[in-house]
Amino acid sequence: MQMTDYSTPAPAHVEALIASVFEMAPEVRYIAVCEGRDVTMRLAQGTRTDTTPVSNYFEELLVNPTILVLTDHRGALDCGGTRYVVVGYGAFVQFITRTAQGTLSVALSKKTSPEDFYARLVPLLEAQGMAQA
Repeated sequence: MQMTDYSTPAPAHVEALIASVFEMAPEVRYIAVCEGRDVTMRLAQGTRTDTTPVSNYFEELLVNPTILVLTDHRGALDCGGTRYVVVGYGAFVQFITRTAQGTLSVALSKKTSPEDFYARLVPLLEAQGMAQA
């Protein structure tokens, strides 16, 4: 496990996904892809943040996958599964979903509809072969 920052190189498929999400949704401030113990994080151009790469790294490695495990267990009981989770922070909302290889976490403007964002994201994940099975 190697600590990463916002410019650590990533596999081509991860870089392609990140570029596609930024292009698809101008309201995106931050994107992280976690595959196993590999975490790739990117800030949107011109975005300033008070969070540190270290705190974001551990959020992506530990917190967000755990949130999805918990909601997956609940969703599997009688809710039809879990598509995504949204955490409302003070300055933005954090959108968290699964990919075929791990998790995708996206910081969005508070004005963004998570449902609309998810509807735009699914075809992109499918086109890149990264949709959750």
